[in-house]
Amino acid sequence: MGQSNTRHLESIGQFSRRAGIPVSHLRHYHETGLLEPAYVDPESGYRYYAAAQREAAEVIAMLRSIDMPVREIQRVLADPSEATVGEVLATHRAWLEKRLTQVAGRLEAIDRIVKEGIFVKQPPQVAEDGFVPVRVESVQAHTPTAERWRELREKLPRRFAEEPQEVHVVLLVADSGRHIPLWVGGFEGQALQLHLDGLKTERPLTYDLILDAFNRHGVSLLRADVLRIVDGVFFARLITKSDGRVEELDCRPSDALNLALRANVPIAVAQTLLDEAGVDAGSDLTT
Repeated sequence: MGQSNTRHLESIGQFSRRAGIPVSHLRHYHETGLLEPAYVDPESGYRYYAAAQREAAEVIAMLRSIDMPVREIQRVLADPSEATVGEVLATHRAWLEKRLTQVAGRLEAIDRIVKEGIFVKQPPQVAEDGFVPVRVESVQAHTPTAERWRELREKLPRRFAEEPQEVHVVLLVADSGRHIPLWVGGFEGQALQLHLDGLKTERPLTYDLILDAFNRHGVSLLRADVLRIVDGVFFARLITKSDGRVEELDCRPSDALNLALRANVPIAVAQTLLDEAGVDAGSDLTT
């Protein structure tokens, strides 16, 4: 399909506005095979959708709003018969009821902690001298301008292709409001966004596999730290514990963040890095 044949299709931005679904969600639906574009330009990578796909998009949005897994939504889209829809909804309802029971138990535990005067303190690892706790605020897909791309290529020619390409910017934010923008690869950024959106892939991602291997071999993930930046490259580490021994693993920040979020452990950055690379809220965080 050439460019002239896309005139009857909608760009991902147009389709997003008409369907009421964020562009980032449409990208993830494509990656998981839930809703594939009618056409993807092989040169630019731009996605185009047919107007007839809006109905499927609306169904997906509705089912995702009740936390239905991707695999079950795919069943409904493949076979929207009354029997299949009824079975899927009944199964999901039972799962939600089970979660409700679990949440009720946790609420009772909170009440007991408050009543007994037990104070849950922040893990000591996060309070380690020289490190500041942060959280992953968002993942933004961004295509730099040609001028900005040239500046980046002059600094790091081996890391950037000749033409501007879409990059993913992870925003880390401290309690002070200072942000640190990290550029990560497409796969790593999409994996982070999938987790933030609560989307599950049909097969385990690499990070899920790593955590499963950790658990089976008695390795606990304690913390992820972003340490420093050298020539535009960020360095990070994972803190693990096994058989009573605490160890450090050198890694990329994108891998550290993906594993830390999935393991629900603290994330911190060095205070010196926050001072050097941090920006105030409201700044252009993608440049």
